[in-house]
Amino acid sequence: MLQKLKDKIKNRLRSMLGISQLEEVLERRDQMLKNASDLLLREANTFGLPLRVLFLVYDMRVWNALDAVYRMMKDDDDFTVIVAVVADDERGVTCLEDNQRAIEALGIEYFILGNQTADLNYLKTLKLHVIVRQYPWQDAYPDIYRPYNLQFARICYIPYALSIVQFETVDYWKMEMMRASWLVFKPQWLLAENNENIYASVENPFYPVGYPKFESIVKSRASWPIESGARKFRMIWSPHNSISENWTWLQFGTFLENYQDFLAFAQAQQERVEIVLAAHPHFMERIESVTSVATQTKVRRFFAEWQALPNTAIHQESSYGGIFHASDLLITDGISWLMEYQLMQKPIIFIERADHWPFTNFGNTMIEAVHAYPTFPQAKEKILSFMHGEKDEKLALMQRNRAAIYEEGAAQKIVQAIKERYLAEVKRKRLE
Repeated sequence: MLQKLKDKIKNRLRSMLGISQLEEVLERRDQMLKNASDLLLREANTFGLPLRVLFLVYDMRVWNALDAVYRMMKDDDDFTVIVAVVADDERGVTCLEDNQRAIEALGIEYFILGNQTADLNYLKTLKLHVIVRQYPWQDAYPDIYRPYNLQFARICYIPYALSIVQFETVDYWKMEMMRASWLVFKPQWLLAENNENIYASVENPFYPVGYPKFESIVKSRASWPIESGARKFRMIWSPHNSISENWTWLQFGTFLENYQDFLAFAQAQQERVEIVLAAHPHFMERIESVTSVATQTKVRRFFAEWQALPNTAIHQESSYGGIFHASDLLITDGISWLMEYQLMQKPIIFIERADHWPFTNFGNTMIEAVHAYPTFPQAKEKILSFMHGEKDEKLALMQRNRAAIYEEGAAQKIVQAIKERYLAEVKRKRLE
């Protein structure tokens, strides 16, 4: 009887709306029913401690934003922590193996999660309270793990990086991921700049707190991948992935215009300087996907020559606080490190493209403390002056910026906020 009624309604809608509109309406209806079912499951799982938290890992290269929170939860009896590494068919076996090597090197227990409906259904059997995702971007995870499919638990987002750029094609803090989240942990200065309520609520998931990655960087121990005799001047070179050839996203990258200049400088200064190339996590895949075959051949030749030098190295680990502490200067065309390296109170050279997306107001404040040049040859004289011992005249501005962005105890505050808000829901449920 029920199926006959459904068929009758469906036929009626088909006559009223047409096939394409009907399918859209039915799809929306099915999604609403599914979301309602997931929310009921979430409600059923709201029963007390310990809190069951899943870290849904897609990219270990940005794990350093979560590591302190993960370890604090592991040491807290009020939490049961689970880690799943997502195997994405589109990214291939190599990416999965890279993630496995990185997570095993940190001694973290995990299981591999596929990208099929059965995998999502398995997660539902774990009676999860909270799911922590790494990326806000829709295409960063397989579709099965998009936010609207995860409403059977509470989504938390701790930014993998903090942007000081105005996004021209997307409202970053109003994306689906943010709207679907239970808690989004965002530094106070970002909340203030966006004029958002600083208190988390059902309507507003943004919660004011420091940034655990900053704390992890500050508390890291110095480490340097180049072993040599006498101490030389140490530079980090960090090229961004928004390279210019056939790509207009952000438009900060200058690698294709200056990589030969960096190689020549490293060759000429072998006795005086050591340079660690620490590129954006997605730099290599971007080089391979948006450049011509001829360009890729030249870049491969460059990397072979770079690695053959005694005073150069490549850093590919997700944790980079060690090289921050061990270095003397950063030169970059990127974004987040323009702010993060200021925690070290050391000079920053910014190779600045004229056509990059604009900085936010807060970003412009951060940039006041760096030395900006349009090309590497124009920046070279300043680099040499720092190598000769020149003091950074922008140190006071950097100290001001560090005081504005750094806050102790961020990971602890995040763990406590998750616990307190969840327990408030448990209490509310018991009173109903």
